[in-house]
Amino acid sequence: MGLLGKIVQNTKFVAKAVRAVTREKTQPAPREPLPVGEERDYTAEELRAYDGSDPTRPVLLAIEGRVFDVTHGRSFYGKGGPYEVFAGRECAVALARMSFDEADVHGDTSVLEPHEREKLTDWLETFEGKYRELGKLTS
Repeated sequence: MGLLGKIVQNTKFVAKAVRAVTREKTQPAPREPLPVGEERDYTAEELRAYDGSDPTRPVLLAIEGRVFDVTHGRSFYGKGGPYEVFAGRECAVALARMSFDEADVHGDTSVLEPHEREKLTDWLETFEGKYRELGKLTS
């Protein structure tokens, strides 16, 4: 992908986030407390059940085998959110590439270029500071 393609892809990524923030600010606060993810290890199959489609369950995702509870960001990661493709899945490569392509939603980071690896490190730091880590993704 050329430079122009990357700029267009990054612009789409940012635009989705801006729409989600705007939607989040206009929605009333939830009346019920948010569900909380259980601190434990998850299999990929178990993780899929936490994709944001059930409002009574937390929203979880994994980055490099680390499972995070992103329920507080449901408007981003839940159904209809700009990052819904990541919910309930290992999404390291997609985050590193800032991609919403289903083919990139996996955890085989050996396919990443050095600049993508740096981006993934930035994402991990963001998640560590913002969301609770619950456990590991197991096979």
